[in-house]
Amino acid sequence: MDPESPRRRDADLEVIDNTTQGPSPRNDALGVNLLGEACCQTNEEMDGSGRGFAVEATPLLQRGTAHPVARQITPYLALLSCLAFAGPIYGWTPMQAMLVERGAFLYECDESSDSSCAAQIETLSAVYSLASFVNEGSAFLIGVLVDLQGSEVTVLLSGACYVAGYVMIGLFDFFGDWCLFVAFMLLGVGGMGFFLASFRAAGLTESRVVFLTAASCLYDSSSGVFLAVQGLLNLFDDDYGHFRVAFLLLAVLSLALTIALAYCWRLSGCDQVDMEVDDRKNATALRLKDRPFGRGQLYTLEFALLAAWVTLGMFKAIGYLGTIYDWLDAIGDGSNGVPELISGLVVAGCLWIPILAYLFRIGLCGSAHVINVIGLAFSICVCVPTVTSQIFGAVIYAAYRAAFYASVPNFCAGLFGQKSIGRTAGLLYTLGGFAALLTAPIVWAGESGYWTAVNIASCLLVVPMGGCVLSLHMFSAEPCLALGPPEPGVS
Repeated sequence: MDPESPRRRDADLEVIDNTTQGPSPRNDALGVNLLGEACCQTNEEMDGSGRGFAVEATPLLQRGTAHPVARQITPYLALLSCLAFAGPIYGWTPMQAMLVERGAFLYECDESSDSSCAAQIETLSAVYSLASFVNEGSAFLIGVLVDLQGSEVTVLLSGACYVAGYVMIGLFDFFGDWCLFVAFMLLGVGGMGFFLASFRAAGLTESRVVFLTAASCLYDSSSGVFLAVQGLLNLFDDDYGHFRVAFLLLAVLSLALTIALAYCWRLSGCDQVDMEVDDRKNATALRLKDRPFGRGQLYTLEFALLAAWVTLGMFKAIGYLGTIYDWLDAIGDGSNGVPELISGLVVAGCLWIPILAYLFRIGLCGSAHVINVIGLAFSICVCVPTVTSQIFGAVIYAAYRAAFYASVPNFCAGLFGQKSIGRTAGLLYTLGGFAALLTAPIVWAGESGYWTAVNIASCLLVVPMGGCVLSLHMFSAEPCLALGPPEPGVS
């Protein structure tokens, strides 16, 4: 939104008018008046470029602590937890291969068969589908847990899920094949818990933009965990014993990292500061980040437009993965290595961190427009039925996926504040998870041969997505949504 627009000038006048009416009783009790609070809100959280988002209270880095080492280590352990735990279930192909090799659900096949069959693969696919749905669908509830109970509690519960899940996978021959459903659901819930809990560590860094971008990219990179396990097992003989040892060792490592991270969360004091920030919120505040979660933030034009943009973007990203393999078969290039290239690029998502950290410095809406253009570019490449075009499309898709998913926590932090980031980001991820269910008609249309309609529809999604972003910076008075980088001293 243009800083000189009438809507923004009206908002500025409203701030001036409110500061002349004297402090409210609630602010008197806190020892701050509205003018002092407005001055506090203009302080910036530096992101390395001289620009940044406004903080909600005294920055965490400026507060005294009896445990400075724990405060320094916590962000790094949070990022490590994202790499190790956030989304290993999405590296399903090597995991399925290991389970098939060790006879999981082999009873679904004929007694005379000693190898995999369609029924066995379908059952394992159901395990993955349920785990991925639980991962996305539980995001909002986990976000509530993160914001209201703190990161320490969330990390401990998520670590318990991971330890139990890895033990059940390692000993599935003892518990029975059915336990794989429970085990991967636990990994799905635990992964989202580690992921959302890590967002709160952004306040312990000097660059919130870089940290949130790194956490999101490492979420994709974590899908390579099972690929690494498969590679290590291939170095030894393929008996079940090494498989059991590998996953029991993962359970032990998960327990150790969970305890270390939870202990650092407690010593860092991050959760206590967030409670102080929450006390400052009021339903009549001009800024969304100063309002309470619920009607103050969700019942707003900004959240509605952001939710629509995120849902459409996830629909586009998930729809591509759901149709690209059939599309490659349809054009006669199903065995050209593009599927493996896509998987490798997603795992290498952490390589996009420096580029994306720079991208988000141009402003939230500016970066969202760039993301929409990248999405249109990969859709156009997919429309061209040649191997070269599909390779370019895969590379551009990886950039789009990394940038889009990294934009969600950055939007939530900039618009709604650090205190509500777990609930707002969790709700958006949950909406995106349900958007995945809407891709079924797209997959059916592709399998039925309506590829022209599918590819054109993917390109045309840029129209409503662009409209959402345009509406955000045209009709919102939030300074962080202005089209362009934020000016120094302007929150």
